[in-house]
Amino acid sequence: MATQGGRVSEEYVKYKIFPAFDVVYDTKKAKQYFEECRDSYLATLSNVLIDYIWQNEAFSLKTFDVGSSDSVSELSPPCLHGCTNYGDNCEDEWFIVYLLFEISKEFPDLIIQVQDEDGEFLLIEAADFLPKWLNPETAENRVYIHQGEIHAIPIAKSISDVGALPGTPSVGQAVQTIRSYSCRTRMPVKIQRAVKKRIDGYPKKVRQSLHRGHCYLPVAAAALLQHNPQLISMAVQAFCQRDSIDMKVCRL
Repeated sequence: MATQGGRVSEEYVKYKIFPAFDVVYDTKKAKQYFEECRDSYLATLSNVLIDYIWQNEAFSLKTFDVGSSDSVSELSPPCLHGCTNYGDNCEDEWFIVYLLFEISKEFPDLIIQVQDEDGEFLLIEAADFLPKWLNPETAENRVYIHQGEIHAIPIAKSISDVGALPGTPSVGQAVQTIRSYSCRTRMPVKIQRAVKKRIDGYPKKVRQSLHRGHCYLPVAAAALLQHNPQLISMAVQAFCQRDSIDMKVCRL
C-alpha cells in the first residue's frame, strides 16, 4: 500500500509475467535470462511507453529474487513482476492491461496474471457473460492472459477432469495447466470481447487524453520538465495536495 502526500492510497495494479522456463539451479544464468526477457518486453513496448505520462507510478518490471529459497518452486514459479500505484487515474490501470495484452501477443509463451485491490478485476468487465462457477470466491489464481486472450482454469469435477483444477490452485499449477490445456482454459468469445472493449482504442487513446496549458516557469524548472516530462505529474500532485505547511515553504 502506497502513500501519497500523507494520504494512504489503495489504488494499485500488480502483475506477474511467467515466461517458459526450465528449472535450473544456476542462479546467475537464471537472472541473466530474466533480465534479457525484461529488456525484450520493454523494447517491444517502447514506442507506446516513451511519451506516456503516468499519474503516479509507472509500469515497471522486476526480476524474481534469485536469492530466495522459494524463487523457483511449484507454488510460485519464477517470473517478472511489478506493482503500480495509479493514484486517481484508472486509465493508467487499463493502459497497463493493454500493455500486458500486447506483450502476450508478441511473446506467445508468456502467461500473465494481473490483479488490483479488487482482485480479478478483468472479470468485472465481463460479469454478464461469466459461467456460473466463476465468481470472486472461486477465481483466485485461475484467471490469466495468454496469447492475447483471457484464460480461466475450470474447477475440476473429478480426478480425471483434464485441464481443470480443484480448490484453490497454486500459481505454478495454474501456469502449467494453461500451457498444457490452453484450448480448455480459453474463455468464450463474449468474455474476450467484453474485456477487450475496455482497452479498445489504445495507444491512440493516449493522445486524446493529453491536456495542454501555458504557464510561466523558472528556466531551471522548464529545463527539468523538458528533459523529463514525467515530472509534471509530481508537480501537479504537489499543487493539488498542498496544505498550509506547504504554502509556508513556498513563501520562503
